[in-house]
Formats: sequence, structure tokens, C-alpha cells
Amino acid sequence: MTNHGYVPDNVGAVRDNNVYPMMFAGPVGHHATSMPTIHAPFLPVTTHPMMPPYQINYNGYGKEPPSWRANNSHVRSNDVWYRQNVSDMRMRRGRTARSYSNTNNTRAALFIEHATGEYNFVERDLVELFVNFGGISKIDIKPTFPAAELTFIDNAGGLAAIDELNGIAIPGVGTLRCVELRNGEKLDHAISNVHLFDQNRNSGSYNTGNSYNDTRHKRAVPTQNTVYARVARLELIDLFTYEPGFGITEAILGPNNSNIEYIMRNSGGVVDIAIRGKPLNSAPVAERLHVCLSSREIPAYLKALDLLEDLLTSVCERFVEYAQTRGKPVSNHLGFKRHEYQEINGKLEYYGVTERPKSWLQKRRHNPQQNVAPYYQRVPFKRPNDRNKGVPTARSRREVRS
Repeated sequence: MTNHGYVPDNVGAVRDNNVYPMMFAGPVGHHATSMPTIHAPFLPVTTHPMMPPYQINYNGYGKEPPSWRANNSHVRSNDVWYRQNVSDMRMRRGRTARSYSNTNNTRAALFIEHATGEYNFVERDLVELFVNFGGISKIDIKPTFPAAELTFIDNAGGLAAIDELNGIAIPGVGTLRCVELRNGEKLDHAISNVHLFDQNRNSGSYNTGNSYNDTRHKRAVPTQNTVYARVARLELIDLFTYEPGFGITEAILGPNNSNIEYIMRNSGGVVDIAIRGKPLNSAPVAERLHVCLSSREIPAYLKALDLLEDLLTSVCERFVEYAQTRGKPVSNHLGFKRHEYQEINGKLEYYGVTERPKSWLQKRRHNPQQNVAPYYQRVPFKRPNDRNKGVPTARSRREVRS
């Protein structure tokens, strides 16, 4: 590097108004009086006797011929990369490089396409399978068809699992699919346009083996003209204690059946919802008031089921608020259970029961504050140690000395 204090021999200080004042013999300009004096050892040296001084003249800037710009020599060729992507030493398998600035973990939808029968995934087997890809932190398995949502611990391992497992043909079962889920995308949306079951299936029999030892659990192989339907029965528990004052049926239906119409409209209008039974806690389970949901479209069924459970959750919260405002107790069993079935040609097959966490019971522990005065108007709390103590009786000096 060239410093104005240390210059080579071919550079000299030449006094010329047309020369860019890059080399100084001392302070010049209107700030010269305020600038410190440069001592002689650091001034530019004199011109070398064998070489003329090198001058930088800017008077002719822009008047010279185009020279190198005319030849397009300043344009970088397309085959030379100015900046190249640095490999992160992770297996891509032909995938385009993407930014990893997002801290969200990779999510994937795992399902069987064109399944010849009905199968289920087992959580323990999936955990063992994806250990080779860095492991999974969360698994959400659908109980009614072979599909699961996976959240990977390592993003690179998740991408490698998607590339390696997607499209594997399993003889006699179907095609295994592993599709990446984008931010905000749900499993139901990923499988909405997928043919989960093969229409050209042969009849078969039930699998009598241990279903929990095989990831591909085979229940039954229906015939070609099989008609499927998903059915859910939502059992209400201890919601009829204060009937008819609370009005459980009206709370579910909403004003002018607006709640049910909202669910029907957001699920495409291909689901059936019915309210049946008696609003009595003492009635048998089969005759007690419950909500039924059925549909032949799996994505619409799942969407309506989520909306219906959210509606019943809000009904439970309203019930707790109704009991608290009237000073009435709330049962610890208050809530609802979901019983799921599969209908095959008019015959129901029971899948199991699921009970939602009772988040509405936490609100009853916190009594709402009613008519609470502002803090500056509240009477301060009086502690036992703050009680007024009587003035000690005066004793004479004689008593003290004695």
C-alpha cells in the first residue's frame, strides 16, 4: 500500500492546479491554518533524477476514446460465477438449495397412496424408522386411515427422509408417500386430492395377527363396490345438570341454527350433523343427548370434526360460567368424548374413543372479580401484628429499683 508519508522514488510533489491534490508538500487549502504541521521526515521526497514524476490529471476525464469499454471487456462472462453457493455438506439428492434462515423444523406428511386394504401406522415403528434420519420430535397419526404428520428434529435429516422414502412401492400394500409440508399447511390439505384407497381391490379376510407388532396393520380388505363413511359420535357428559335453565340444545345449535350452518358451509356441505337423545344425566349412554357426524369425504369429515369439537369446547366454557355466576358447583367429569366408527356397506366398525383435555375446568378455580374497588379506595389489610397496643403503665422509680 502507498501512504502519503512513504512514497516510492517515482512520485514527486508537483505544484499544478490541474493535478488532483493527492500528494502534499504541506497543508494547503482553506483549512491549512488549522491543520497540524507535517514534519520533514514524513514529507514526500523529491523527484528521482532518472524518472519523471507520475501525475494524475483529471482535466481530460471523459474525453478519451472508449478503449476497453468498447470491447465489453468489463462485462463478466456468464460461465464465470462471481459468487457461488457454498456447500453445507448435506445430502440434497438433486433438490434445489434453499435458505435455512427459518428456524421452524421440517414437517412431512406420511401416507399410503392407492392402498389395497386398510392399514394403520404404529408410533413405535415410525420412531425406529426415522432414527436413521435424525429422529422426529412430534408424531400425529390419523386413527382412521394410513396417514401421519411428522416433525423432524434435524432439517437436513428430514429432507433426506423425504427424498428417500417418497414413492417407494410396497408390494401388496400400495405406494408410500412422504411429502414436505410448508409453513401453515395441514395434513388434511396435503391428502385432500390423494387417492388413499385403490378402487380395484380384491376381497379378503380380517387379519388375526397382533396388530401392534406391524406398522401396516391390515383390518379388512373390502370389495370393489364398497361404500365408505366416517362416523363420529360425540358423547356429552354432565352437561344436563341445570336443564332446562342452561339450554344445552340451543347452545349447540346457536341462534337460527347458525353454528351448524357454519360447520356445514366450511366443510363443503358434504357432511351430516344430527343431535339425538334426551338431555338427562341419568339416561343411558345410548339414549343420552349426543351429536352425530358422518361423511364419505375424509377431508370434509376431519374439518367438520375439528369445528364441532371447538363448538363443544365453547359450550363447556359457557356452562362453567353459567354455574359460577349462580354459585352452583361444576362436576369434575364435565366434558365430552369422541367415539369414531367406520361404516362399510351399512355396517359400523368401532375404532375407539378419544377424550379432549378439559381446559374449561381450569377457569372455575379463578373466581371472577365482581365490584372490586380501585386500589386507592381499598381499605388496607390489617395484620395481627399491627393491632393497637396499649400504652404501658407508668411505674415509679422505686418499683424499678426494687
